[in-house]
Amino acid sequence: MKISELVDLLDGIAPWRLADEWDNVGLQVGSPDRPTGKLLLALEVSPAVLTEAKALGARTLITHHPLIFDPLENLRETTPIAALVAQMIREGMNLIVMHTNFDYIAEGPNGEIAGRLEIVPRGFLAEKEKDAKGKGLYGLGLVGDLAFDTPLGQLAESVGRALGSARASFVGPAGQRVKRVAICSGAGGEALRRWEPGVAQALITGELTHHQCVMARDRGIPVVLAGHFESEVVAMSRLATLLRKTLREKSTDRIEIHVSKDEAPPVTRVAAGREAAS
Repeated sequence: MKISELVDLLDGIAPWRLADEWDNVGLQVGSPDRPTGKLLLALEVSPAVLTEAKALGARTLITHHPLIFDPLENLRETTPIAALVAQMIREGMNLIVMHTNFDYIAEGPNGEIAGRLEIVPRGFLAEKEKDAKGKGLYGLGLVGDLAFDTPLGQLAESVGRALGSARASFVGPAGQRVKRVAICSGAGGEALRRWEPGVAQALITGELTHHQCVMARDRGIPVVLAGHFESEVVAMSRLATLLRKTLREKSTDRIEIHVSKDEAPPVTRVAAGREAAS
Protein backbone atom coordinates (compact mmCIF):
# COMPACT_ATOMS: atom_id res chain seq x y z
CA MET A 1 0.00 0.00 0.00
CA LYS A 2 1.21 3.49 -0.85
CA ILE A 3 1.17 6.36 1.62
CA SER A 4 -1.44 8.14 -0.51
CA GLU A 5 -3.76 5.14 -0.18
CA LEU A 6 -3.28 5.06 3.59
CA VAL A 7 -4.09 8.78 3.77
CA ASP A 8 -7.34 8.09 1.91
CA LEU A 9 -8.25 5.28 4.31
CA LEU A 10 -7.60 7.53 7.30
CA ASP A 11 -9.93 10.10 5.74
CA GLY A 12 -12.66 7.48 6.02
CA ILE A 13 -12.04 7.24 9.77
CA ALA A 14 -11.67 10.92 10.60
CA PRO A 15 -12.24 13.17 7.57
CA TRP A 16 -9.41 15.62 6.96
CA ARG A 17 -11.94 18.40 6.32
CA LEU A 18 -12.87 18.39 10.01
CA ALA A 19 -9.50 19.75 11.10
CA ASP A 20 -9.51 23.30 12.43
CA GLU A 21 -8.08 25.97 10.16
CA TRP A 22 -5.16 26.60 12.51
CA ASP A 23 -4.25 22.91 12.60
CA ASN A 24 -1.70 21.05 10.47
CA VAL A 25 -2.82 17.51 9.65
CA GLY A 26 -2.15 14.91 6.96
CA LEU A 27 1.18 13.87 5.49
CA GLN A 28 3.92 16.01 7.06
CA VAL A 29 7.07 14.05 6.19
CA GLY A 30 7.61 11.62 3.30
CA SER A 31 6.25 10.99 -0.17
CA PRO A 32 2.69 9.97 -1.19
CA ASP A 33 4.24 7.39 -3.54
CA ARG A 34 6.29 5.56 -0.93
CA PRO A 35 5.21 2.16 0.36
CA THR A 36 3.65 2.33 3.81
CA GLY A 37 5.57 -0.47 5.49
CA LYS A 38 4.96 -1.16 9.17
CA LEU A 39 3.09 1.48 11.16
CA LEU A 40 3.81 2.90 14.60
CA LEU A 41 1.07 4.96 16.25
CA ALA A 42 2.05 7.48 18.92
CA LEU A 43 0.77 10.65 20.54
CA GLU A 44 3.71 12.65 19.20
CA VAL A 45 7.13 12.33 17.59
CA SER A 46 10.05 12.21 20.01
CA PRO A 47 13.57 10.74 19.99
CA ALA A 48 12.25 7.79 22.01
CA VAL A 49 9.45 7.13 19.51
CA LEU A 50 11.88 7.27 16.56
CA THR A 51 14.18 4.82 18.32
CA GLU A 52 11.20 2.53 18.95
CA ALA A 53 10.14 2.78 15.29
CA LYS A 54 13.64 1.84 14.14
CA ALA A 55 13.70 -1.18 16.46
CA LEU A 56 10.33 -2.34 15.10
CA GLY A 57 11.27 -1.66 11.49
CA ALA A 58 8.34 0.76 11.20
CA ARG A 59 8.64 3.15 8.24
CA THR A 60 5.52 5.21 8.90
CA LEU A 61 4.42 7.07 12.02
CA ILE A 62 0.86 8.19 12.66
CA THR A 63 0.65 10.70 15.48
CA HIS A 64 -2.02 12.81 17.10
CA HIS A 65 0.07 15.90 17.76
CA PRO A 66 1.65 17.60 14.74
CA LEU A 67 5.44 17.68 14.61
CA ILE A 68 5.36 20.68 12.28
CA PHE A 69 2.98 23.38 13.46
CA ASP A 70 4.64 26.62 12.45
CA PRO A 71 6.47 26.90 9.12
CA LEU A 72 10.12 25.80 9.30
CA GLU A 73 12.50 28.43 7.95
CA ASN A 74 15.27 25.86 7.54
CA LEU A 75 16.30 22.32 8.48
CA ARG A 76 19.40 23.23 10.48
CA GLU A 77 19.56 20.64 13.24
CA THR A 78 19.90 23.26 15.95
CA THR A 79 16.29 23.02 17.10
CA PRO A 80 14.48 19.89 18.33
CA ILE A 81 11.77 19.94 15.65
CA ALA A 82 14.17 20.47 12.73
CA ALA A 83 16.42 17.72 14.10
CA LEU A 84 13.53 15.24 14.28
CA VAL A 85 12.33 16.12 10.78
CA ALA A 86 15.86 15.79 9.39
CA GLN A 87 16.29 12.41 11.08
CA MET A 88 13.05 11.14 9.59
CA ILE A 89 14.09 12.31 6.12
CA ARG A 90 17.52 10.67 6.41
CA GLU A 91 15.95 7.38 7.45
CA GLY A 92 13.27 7.46 4.75
CA MET A 93 10.39 7.63 7.21
CA ASN A 94 6.88 9.01 6.75
CA LEU A 95 4.76 11.00 9.20
CA ILE A 96 0.97 11.36 9.05
CA VAL A 97 -0.83 13.51 11.62
CA MET A 98 -4.44 13.09 12.78
CA HIS A 99 -5.14 15.88 15.22
CA THR A 100 -8.36 17.89 15.51
CA ASN A 101 -10.02 15.81 12.79
CA PHE A 102 -9.61 12.80 15.11
CA ASP A 103 -10.84 14.82 18.11
CA TYR A 104 -14.13 15.62 16.39
CA ILE A 105 -15.27 12.04 15.78
CA ALA A 106 -17.28 10.21 18.43
CA GLU A 107 -14.88 7.24 18.25
CA GLY A 108 -11.82 9.42 18.92
CA PRO A 109 -10.07 10.32 22.20
CA ASN A 110 -13.30 11.38 23.89
CA GLY A 111 -14.95 8.10 22.93
CA GLU A 112 -12.03 6.19 24.42
CA ILE A 113 -12.38 8.04 27.72
CA ALA A 114 -16.15 7.48 27.72
CA GLY A 115 -15.64 3.77 27.15
CA ARG A 116 -13.17 3.47 30.00
CA LEU A 117 -15.64 5.21 32.34
CA GLU A 118 -18.58 3.15 31.00
CA ILE A 119 -20.34 6.29 29.76
CA VAL A 120 -22.73 5.94 26.82
CA PRO A 121 -22.43 9.15 24.72
CA ARG A 122 -25.69 10.99 24.08
CA GLY A 123 -24.32 13.66 21.77
CA PHE A 124 -21.68 16.33 21.33
CA LEU A 125 -20.96 19.31 23.53
CA ALA A 126 -20.96 21.46 20.38
CA GLU A 127 -21.87 20.03 16.96
CA LYS A 128 -19.59 20.63 13.99
CA GLU A 129 -21.46 18.78 11.22
CA LYS A 130 -24.98 17.33 11.01
CA ASP A 131 -26.58 14.70 8.79
CA ALA A 132 -29.61 15.30 6.55
CA LYS A 133 -31.95 14.74 9.51
CA GLY A 134 -30.18 17.30 11.67
CA LYS A 135 -28.41 14.78 13.90
CA GLY A 136 -24.86 15.61 14.91
CA LEU A 137 -22.24 13.59 13.03
CA TYR A 138 -19.10 15.26 14.36
CA GLY A 139 -18.45 17.73 17.10
CA LEU A 140 -16.49 19.09 20.04
CA GLY A 141 -16.56 16.88 23.12
CA LEU A 142 -19.00 14.16 24.08
CA VAL A 143 -21.85 14.33 26.60
CA GLY A 144 -23.13 11.28 28.47
CA ASP A 145 -24.23 9.93 31.84
CA LEU A 146 -22.30 8.14 34.53
CA ALA A 147 -23.89 4.97 35.90
CA PHE A 148 -24.86 6.82 39.09
CA ASP A 149 -24.50 10.19 40.83
CA THR A 150 -20.85 10.48 41.83
CA PRO A 151 -19.07 12.96 44.12
CA LEU A 152 -16.65 15.11 42.12
CA GLY A 153 -13.61 14.00 44.13
CA GLN A 154 -14.51 10.34 43.62
CA LEU A 155 -15.01 10.96 39.89
CA ALA A 156 -11.52 12.46 39.68
CA GLU A 157 -10.10 9.32 41.31
CA SER A 158 -12.01 7.13 38.85
CA VAL A 159 -10.73 9.13 35.89
CA GLY A 160 -7.18 8.84 37.19
CA ARG A 161 -7.47 5.06 37.50
CA ALA A 162 -9.14 4.68 34.10
CA LEU A 163 -6.44 6.68 32.31
CA GLY A 164 -3.48 5.58 34.41
CA SER A 165 -2.95 9.17 35.51
CA ALA A 166 -1.26 10.13 38.77
CA ARG A 167 -2.05 13.76 37.96
CA ALA A 168 -5.85 13.75 38.14
CA SER A 169 -7.19 16.77 39.98
CA PHE A 170 -10.44 18.73 40.05
CA VAL A 171 -12.01 22.17 40.30
CA GLY A 172 -15.08 22.48 42.52
CA PRO A 173 -16.42 21.03 45.78
CA ALA A 174 -15.22 17.45 46.33
CA GLY A 175 -18.63 16.35 47.53
CA GLN A 176 -20.68 17.84 44.70
CA ARG A 177 -22.54 15.00 43.02
CA VAL A 178 -22.59 14.78 39.24
CA LYS A 179 -24.10 12.37 36.73
CA ARG A 180 -24.14 13.98 33.28
CA VAL A 181 -20.63 14.86 32.14
CA ALA A 182 -18.98 16.36 29.09
CA ILE A 183 -15.66 14.91 27.94
CA CYS A 184 -13.07 16.94 26.04
CA SER A 185 -9.61 15.40 25.88
CA GLY A 186 -6.41 17.44 25.75
CA ALA A 187 -6.81 21.18 26.30
CA GLY A 188 -10.31 22.02 27.51
CA GLY A 189 -10.33 25.79 27.05
CA GLU A 190 -12.56 25.69 23.97
CA ALA A 191 -15.04 23.41 25.76
CA LEU A 192 -15.16 25.85 28.65
CA ARG A 193 -15.63 28.79 26.28
CA ARG A 194 -18.57 27.09 24.55
CA TRP A 195 -20.15 25.73 27.74
CA GLU A 196 -23.89 26.34 27.99
CA PRO A 197 -25.83 26.11 31.27
CA GLY A 198 -27.55 22.75 31.63
CA VAL A 199 -25.47 20.94 28.99
CA ALA A 200 -23.76 18.81 31.67
CA GLN A 201 -22.96 18.82 35.38
CA ALA A 202 -19.17 18.52 35.03
CA LEU A 203 -16.38 18.65 32.45
CA ILE A 204 -13.73 15.94 32.16
CA THR A 205 -10.70 17.23 30.26
CA GLY A 206 -6.94 17.01 30.07
CA GLU A 207 -5.88 20.45 31.21
CA LEU A 208 -6.90 24.07 31.74
CA THR A 209 -4.72 27.09 32.41
CA HIS A 210 -4.81 28.60 35.90
CA HIS A 211 -7.08 31.41 34.77
CA GLN A 212 -9.41 28.98 33.01
CA CYS A 213 -9.66 27.01 36.26
CA VAL A 214 -10.55 30.22 38.07
CA MET A 215 -13.18 30.94 35.42
CA ALA A 216 -14.65 27.44 35.82
CA ARG A 217 -14.74 27.81 39.60
CA ASP A 218 -16.39 31.21 39.42
CA ARG A 219 -18.95 30.01 36.87
CA GLY A 220 -19.76 26.98 39.01
CA ILE A 221 -18.56 24.44 36.45
CA PRO A 222 -17.01 21.37 38.13
CA VAL A 223 -13.98 20.12 36.19
CA VAL A 224 -11.84 16.99 36.36
CA LEU A 225 -8.31 17.44 34.98
CA ALA A 226 -6.64 14.19 33.92
CA GLY A 227 -3.47 15.61 32.33
CA HIS A 228 -3.12 16.49 28.66
CA PHE A 229 -0.85 13.54 27.82
CA GLU A 230 -2.89 11.03 29.80
CA SER A 231 -6.21 12.08 28.29
CA GLU A 232 -4.99 11.59 24.71
CA VAL A 233 -2.31 8.90 24.63
CA VAL A 234 -4.95 6.25 25.47
CA ALA A 235 -6.67 6.98 22.15
CA MET A 236 -3.82 5.66 20.02
CA SER A 237 -4.83 2.05 20.70
CA ARG A 238 -8.38 2.99 19.64
CA LEU A 239 -7.05 4.46 16.39
CA ALA A 240 -5.14 1.23 15.79
CA THR A 241 -8.37 -0.75 16.22
CA LEU A 242 -10.27 1.56 13.85
CA LEU A 243 -7.52 1.34 11.24
CA ARG A 244 -7.31 -2.47 11.42
CA LYS A 245 -11.09 -2.66 10.92
CA THR A 246 -10.91 -0.27 7.95
CA LEU A 247 -8.10 -2.27 6.35
CA ARG A 248 -10.09 -5.51 6.68
CA GLU A 249 -13.15 -3.93 5.09
CA LYS A 250 -11.59 -1.79 2.36
CA SER A 251 -8.21 -3.22 1.43
CA THR A 252 -6.54 -6.50 0.60
CA ASP A 253 -3.27 -5.21 2.04
CA ARG A 254 -2.22 -6.50 5.42
CA ILE A 255 -0.20 -3.94 7.33
CA GLU A 256 1.53 -4.52 10.66
CA ILE A 257 0.33 -1.90 13.15
CA HIS A 258 2.04 -1.11 16.46
CA VAL A 259 1.13 1.32 19.24
CA SER A 260 4.03 3.01 21.00
CA LYS A 261 5.03 1.55 24.36
CA ASP A 262 7.93 3.92 24.95
CA GLU A 263 6.12 7.25 25.17
CA ALA A 264 6.20 9.08 28.49
CA PRO A 265 4.66 12.36 29.62
CA PRO A 266 7.02 15.33 29.57
CA VAL A 267 6.08 16.31 33.13
CA THR A 268 7.10 14.40 36.25
CA ARG A 269 4.90 14.90 39.30
CA VAL A 270 6.40 15.32 42.76
CA ALA A 271 4.30 13.77 45.50
CA ALA A 272 4.96 13.31 49.22
CA GLY A 273 8.56 14.42 48.87
CA ARG A 274 9.46 12.01 46.11
CA GLU A 275 9.21 11.92 42.35
CA ALA A 276 6.28 10.06 40.83
CA ALA A 277 5.71 9.44 37.13
CA SER A 278 2.82 11.46 35.77
